Amino acid sequence: MSSSLNKLSNLFRSTTVTKPPKRTSNLPPKPTSKTSPKPAKPTSQSPKPPTKTQQSPPSQPPRKFRLLSEKLKEASSAEKFRIYRANNYVRRLAAANQHSLIEEAVKHQEQVGDVNDVGLRTKLMAIYGRGGMFDNALRLFDEMPEKSCKSFNGLLAASLYAKKFDMTEKLFKELPEKYGFDVDLVSYNILARSYCQSGSMDLALGVLVEMESNGVAPDLVTFNTLLVGLYRDKKLVEAEKLWSIMESKNFGPTVRSYDPKIKYLIENDQIEEAVKVFDEMMSKGVKADRLSYYLFIKGYADKGNLEETKRWYDKLSLDMVRPDRRIIKMVLPLVCEEGDLDYAVKLAKESVTWRCIVNVQVLQDVVDKLVKASKIDEAKDLISLTESLHYYNKNLKLPAE
Repeated sequence: MSSSLNKLSNLFRSTTVTKPPKRTSNLPPKPTSKTSPKPAKPTSQSPKPPTKTQQSPPSQPPRKFRLLSEKLKEASSAEKFRIYRANNYVRRLAAANQHSLIEEAVKHQEQVGDVNDVGLRTKLMAIYGRGGMFDNALRLFDEMPEKSCKSFNGLLAASLYAKKFDMTEKLFKELPEKYGFDVDLVSYNILARSYCQSGSMDLALGVLVEMESNGVAPDLVTFNTLLVGLYRDKKLVEAEKLWSIMESKNFGPTVRSYDPKIKYLIENDQIEEAVKVFDEMMSKGVKADRLSYYLFIKGYADKGNLEETKRWYDKLSLDMVRPDRRIIKMVLPLVCEEGDLDYAVKLAKESVTWRCIVNVQVLQDVVDKLVKASKIDEAKDLISLTESLHYYNKNLKLPAE
């Protein structure tokens, strides 16, 4: 690079510029004078001071999110903490990236609540965790006047909810020794769940060994947590061994023990085997839950098997298990597509009755097919039924003739 520059420099030095010959004239040369630039005329107007740019006020979050934040404040109050409602509001606010409104709601409870109320502070840390705001949860823990295993478990759970799995392990190893308390069964269960969710099943199984060596007996939550991870990672040999350990310790399995196994079998195209496991579960007096039925309904719906899909949906209703939005949303388009309008109307009405809000277009398809089949009255009845729900109001209409 430097040699190239030197060559160019030498080239420019050796090059002589040939000046054009001067033009001769008989006239005497004019005297040359250097003209100085004319001074600028003074202006009567004084220079204008720089104008300050007007900053617009920060934009307010949309009204629907502010309302959610107010509902979160109400649901997270110490007097009537509603954990499921609070989690729902936090999930929706976090999905919309409205973290400032989550913080506003929690700080409101910090101000009106008792700083020594460990239970409340633990729940507020969980809210921060579910909102993906672990640093805020850590601040809450640091500000607590006394650190205990209960408050530690709240922080540990917040790291789990925020998916800070490395932090979960770090806290477990460092904080108990730092603040002088012993971990308990809940602490170990949170650690095991963290390892399972991060895909570290060897470490998760190691928690079970560590618990027993430290004199902490596992419970059904421990075993069910490990079963979820083992079936998810298709570690069938280890899962069967864990079932044997449960039996040796006289732990009767629950529906949460069976659901991971059913899920694995259905997802791996062994739905007949899954039915056998379901029947075995019911014969042992273990009642199926909504997830059990959802797994079978989804399994048959994915195969396009309308009759079995309807049969399992009907079993759900017979066992007095309430359907949820995802079940209705899965079954209704299938029966509508297959032309079973009577069953489609039944599902549509149940979705409104149970307030399982599905996409407007799904119900509109039912209305359109009813009109096409000359079932105008049934279409009008369905529209009338949805008028009580603001989500559908003025959206569901009879198709134009």
